[in-house]
Amino acid sequence: MIDKDLYERWLAALELQKSQQKSGGIGTLSEKPVHAVIKYTVEPNDTYHEVRIGSHVADVVTEQGIVEVQTRNFFGTKKKLEALLEKGPVILIHPIAEKKQIFWVDEESGEVSAPKRSSKSGKPLDSFMELMRIRDLLAHPNLSFQVWMLEVEEYRFLNGYGKDRKKRATRYQQIPVELKEIHCYHELQDYLSMLPELPDPFTKKELMKAARRTEAWARYTLYTLEQCGLLHRCGKEGKAILYSFSTEE
Repeated sequence: MIDKDLYERWLAALELQKSQQKSGGIGTLSEKPVHAVIKYTVEPNDTYHEVRIGSHVADVVTEQGIVEVQTRNFFGTKKKLEALLEKGPVILIHPIAEKKQIFWVDEESGEVSAPKRSSKSGKPLDSFMELMRIRDLLAHPNLSFQVWMLEVEEYRFLNGYGKDRKKRATRYQQIPVELKEIHCYHELQDYLSMLPELPDPFTKKELMKAARRTEAWARYTLYTLEQCGLLHRCGKEGKAILYSFSTEE
């Protein structure tokens, strides 16, 4: 359930983004639309945006603490997070596209294709691809993590490989359309709620099948949870390593 006041701020931020999109977007640093709309949803008054704290600039500072919006590359923000966490409570917001309409843009002609619904559906568990990079911060008492599930329009350039020029093409822009859900994680144990239902113990293949995700995702996820002490290895099933949630060895 999304707080009514927050959702109203989301709608207002969307309208502001739409009205100013042609002039370079909202926000003092001309950030991407998803990043900007979330900031204006958290705090409509941009006086509290881009606030210098020590040698770093926080995205937003509220009565609840510092808010950082990170769409990707958590490794690049790790040192900043470490510094901010020493100052007080930090809410790290990670937006994920639950639903996505894809538009293809021809760079030469400027022609934009009709939208096509992506078959991929994002989930909070996709955060593990980034959480792995800040795994040693997840237990910090000042850190809260939020996943904002969005519906977006994604524009990609036709500059990739293959006959259709779509393979490994450049993603130009994501435009937020709707806020679907917000998932909050405050304690270390909360991160286990991202996982699908699993037997105990389980193998990497069972995790991949239950989550419908790749081996790379499963490897990052298992490593993160192991390093946080939320999983441990408890033997083998053939050649496959078994993982358990139990704290008993």
